[in-house]
Amino acid sequence: FHLNLYNYYEALESTELDETLQLDLNDEEKSFLDLPKIIGTLAGDIDLDCGYFRQRKKLERKKKETEEGKKIQALEDAMSKASTESSANTITGLASKFRSNFDNRNQMRAFYCSAKNINQQRHIEVQKAHYCHQLCRKERLKLMHTAENDDKSKKLLMFVGDRRTGVGSRIKGFRQYGG
Repeated sequence: FHLNLYNYYEALESTELDETLQLDLNDEEKSFLDLPKIIGTLAGDIDLDCGYFRQRKKLERKKKETEEGKKIQALEDAMSKASTESSANTITGLASKFRSNFDNRNQMRAFYCSAKNINQQRHIEVQKAHYCHQLCRKERLKLMHTAENDDKSKKLLMFVGDRRTGVGSRIKGFRQYGG
């Protein structure tokens, strides 16, 4: 099934469907256009239930309240300021930028890659997989019990998210942070 839409579109003057704008499709092709509604999952729900929100807040709190965190925050601010001030157009500017990043890497690694942080990340990976399975299960059950699905022997299949391909999620705003 393929829709031939090349050079076939134009701006509609009204949102009402007109019989002249209907595509010439047979009954089988029309059945492909009747897609089921998905469960309204918001990016904030996924962020909260997977544990990303809690991890970010813990890291922010750790940066603000501990001495080590304050040092790391000062280093990050200095590196950010140095990257805007020193020009990468010259060799000396590029060398100073590299040197500042290289000198601070061990302190940054010790803070971000501590055993506690690594365990939290591992926990979040497991929690995310569990939540994605729950979300897919909820979606399947909703689709199976809709009024349109009278034939219970038919198995429905619908994918949610990126299916671990790394392409990205269909859910608007999922893990998109500013800054």
